[in-house]
Amino acid sequence: MKTIIPILVLCVLSACKSTTAITNNTKVNLQSECPECSVMLLQNKSVSIKQDDTMAYYYNLTESTTHSVIKVSYTSGKSTYQDSGYIEEFIFMIPNNSTEANWQYKEITKTNALLNIQCYCKGKAGIYQLTNGNISLKNNTIAITLPELVSDQKLHELTITLK
Repeated sequence: MKTIIPILVLCVLSACKSTTAITNNTKVNLQSECPECSVMLLQNKSVSIKQDDTMAYYYNLTESTTHSVIKVSYTSGKSTYQDSGYIEEFIFMIPNNSTEANWQYKEITKTNALLNIQCYCKGKAGIYQLTNGNISLKNNTIAITLPELVSDQKLHELTITLK
C-alpha cells in the first residue's frame, strides 16, 4: 500500500500538461490547412513599426529579452523573377513569459501585428498595420483571426502550436 500511493501521485502529476512560456527550446508548428504556408519563431526579438516620409509602414526586428516574434508566410508563384510571385507575411510579437493571453480588436496593436504583401500588384503591395483582429494564446496554442485588409487575401484563420 505504501508503494502504491507514491506511484499514483507520480502518475497524476505526469498526466497534467503544464503550459509553458517561450523558451530556447520552443518549436512552432502551423496547424492550419495551407500547403503554401510556413511558420517561423524568432526568439528574443521584437517588432518596431515605423513610417517613412510617404507614410508607408516598415518594420525592424530588434533584440529583446522579453518578447519573441512569430512570422507566418504564404508563398505562391515562385519564379526566378523577383516580382513574379505572391507573398503574404503575417508578423507579430508576444511576451516570452505569456502562457495565456487574448488580444482582441484594438488590443491587437500591442502585438505590433503586420501584414506584409509582396507582389507586382498595384495598390495592394505593402505593409499593413493591424488595428483589428484577434490573437489568443491558450494551452500552447495560438489562434489567429485576421480581418480582410486587401482583396483576395490568403491569410485569415491560423492556428499555431508551441512545443
